Amino acid sequence: MIGRKNWLFCNSASGAEASAVIYSLLQSTKVNKLPLNQWLTHVLEQLPRCTTDEQRKMLLPHRFDTELLKKN
Repeated sequence: MIGRKNWLFCNSASGAEASAVIYSLLQSTKVNKLPLNQWLTHVLEQLPRCTTDEQRKMLLPHRFDTELLKKN
């Protein structure tokens, strides 16, 4: 697991929580068999355009439409 010793470098509880969220998202892409680089690029491009929680939720790995990656 990535985090074991890396947690020592989190300077605050909120920093550790942010790291845990990022690690969880990245591991979820593996579980859902998504191409990590393509998914992450797509999410970082689309996230600023999202105006509702539902739009943001659709970017999560377990709800992600892989057809969106094929269009880019």
